[in-house]
Amino acid sequence: MAAHSAPIPARVRSIPASVSPPRAVNSTTASAPRRTASSTWAIWTISGAGSAGLAEAEFPTTYAAVEQLNEQYGFEYLRRNVRLCAELGADIVKTNWPGDGDAFARLVEAAAGIPLVLAGGSRLGDRELLGRMEAATAAGGIGCSVGRNIFMHRSPEAITRALSRVIRERWSADKAFAELQEAAPEGPA
Repeated sequence: MAAHSAPIPARVRSIPASVSPPRAVNSTTASAPRRTASSTWAIWTISGAGSAGLAEAEFPTTYAAVEQLNEQYGFEYLRRNVRLCAELGADIVKTNWPGDGDAFARLVEAAAGIPLVLAGGSRLGDRELLGRMEAATAAGGIGCSVGRNIFMHRSPEAITRALSRVIRERWSADKAFAELQEAAPEGPA
């Protein structure tokens, strides 16, 4: 499948850095137990009353683990939610890894031109994370949202640099992983 990349909408790019942090609009309650990240998020720009910001909505089916949802609902679980976010007018859609690059390309297609970013989900090994990101960008994804894979890393700066190399400079995951190992070698387990 040919790689394609959707540009970030101008109204998202134009939000000034001075805008306060995004306001979350979550479809779940604060007291609900979280076992894993939900499948799909939509991000909208908000403006009015003299302010601008971002709003996020989460579209989970249940609080089961992503692997359980995939077994129960299959790939259509993710594809439906990506499509729903796009149809509701999201500016950016964030979704979990569907298992391979071809499936991620089908999610990009389901987003109908809305930029798609890859969610990190549970903490992954460095090589796995970089490989997923390489496949996602090759399939048309524009970036990632992998906070716990960065802030829980032995070297947040080094893993951020490695991800940036894969996403922005189109390095292979292997090349970025090799540089990461030089900058922040893994210690004994």
